Amino acid sequence: MGMHVDQLWRYPVKSMQGERVLEVVLSDRGQRHDRVYGVIDRRSGRVLSGKTVPPLLFARSRLDSGTVVVSLPGGPEFDAEDPAGAAALSAWLDRDVFLEHADRNAPRAFQVQETVSDTEPSPTAPVRDVLCPPGTFLDSAPLHLVDGAWLRGADIRRFRPTVLLRNEIGDRPTGAEDSWIDQTVRIGGATLRVAKTTKRCAMVQRPQPGLAKDVPLARTLIHEHGNVLGVYATVVTAGRITLGDPVASV
Repeated sequence: MGMHVDQLWRYPVKSMQGERVLEVVLSDRGQRHDRVYGVIDRRSGRVLSGKTVPPLLFARSRLDSGTVVVSLPGGPEFDAEDPAGAAALSAWLDRDVFLEHADRNAPRAFQVQETVSDTEPSPTAPVRDVLCPPGTFLDSAPLHLVDGAWLRGADIRRFRPTVLLRNEIGDRPTGAEDSWIDQTVRIGGATLRVAKTTKRCAMVQRPQPGLAKDVPLARTLIHEHGNVLGVYATVVTAGRITLGDPVASV
């Protein structure tokens, strides 16, 4: 494929800012510590997502000596397992919430509002529940791969991949990853089965720390790339992926 791993990312808390890492170790459930915590609305029982609760993108989560640490903008920093963190989160979001570690036996759902334009979802657009995979707060699959050829300077944080890929000889035409569907690929010591393309949502245009709202990016993605960018994949063979690892068809 002529591609290599350019960046690796981990997001310990769903929809919060994550962290770049030098390597990821994959099991059949994906990367350890990735989307293992979620912010739960106590009244509805749903896990909150930046799709419908944009302020979440301004909080940060990171791994510190095996412990997930959450930082709120201009506010406290706390261990994700600290019950006192719920009060800080609730005050910040102005709703009754708490942090929960994903439970394989009790998956949570998040809400998605259908996008009916190239800007924001309409307030009257249908809202549906989407169930997270058991044991995680992922959207759909253990891994999210994005080919950087299309980005054109856009900050990769808008797309929240696990793995950002680059062509070794320069950018290629967009849409190349679409051809990987139903293929098995090897990256480093892991093999992956590419399951489906990633349909984008309003999160790509949301403001984030250091990033203003970017409606033109969302419009361009819709009109030039069918509002899909990247692919979801499952883990066939567990293993380690590191920066610079090549991508090869199996």
